[in-house]
Parts: sequence; C-alpha cells; structure tokens
Amino acid sequence: MKLADAIHTVLSEAAQPLSSSEIWVRIDARELWSTAGKTPERTIDSALSRDIRKGGTSRFLRVGRGLYAINQKEGERQSRSGRLGRPGPRERGGVYAAD
Repeated sequence: MKLADAIHTVLSEAAQPLSSSEIWVRIDARELWSTAGKTPERTIDSALSRDIRKGGTSRFLRVGRGLYAINQKEGERQSRSGRLGRPGPRERGGVYAAD
C-alpha cells in the first residue's frame, strides 16, 4: 500500500484529527506501510504537506499546527496553507463577476 493510501485509511477511521506521530503509530500497528527510515513521522508530515500544497484538491486537510484530517469537501479548492478556500475566478468558469 502506498503511504498516502495508508494515511487516508488511518485518518478515515479516526474520530478526530491526528498528528503525524499518531498516524505513524496506527499505520505501524496495522502494518499498512513500512519504511527503513529513522524518522517515519517526518516522512508522513512531509507527504501530507506536499499533497496539500500541490494545488487542486487534496484528500487531506491541515486543521491545526501538525494536525491532519480527511478533507470532507474533496471537490473544493484548497489554499497553499491547506485550508479550504473559495474558488478563484478561473475555477468559477472564467467569469470575473462580482461576488
């Protein structure tokens, strides 16, 4: 299983946002993904940050410093910070109408 899929599985089953350390503990306990790296928590944090920053939609949402959850509104655009935002004019069909 890919790391992003393992993270999605863990966050989907969580009742609350989790830190990268908590995500790693749950991934490791269920053997969803493994690594030979010395800092899997940082790898998870980096993977989440990259996914959120890549633009477009992300399956993940940063809800606080170091806390992540599933993006319940996957169809909405996210800002570079990972928080949900309103679509820009081009995403609204290219019309530059006043709100």
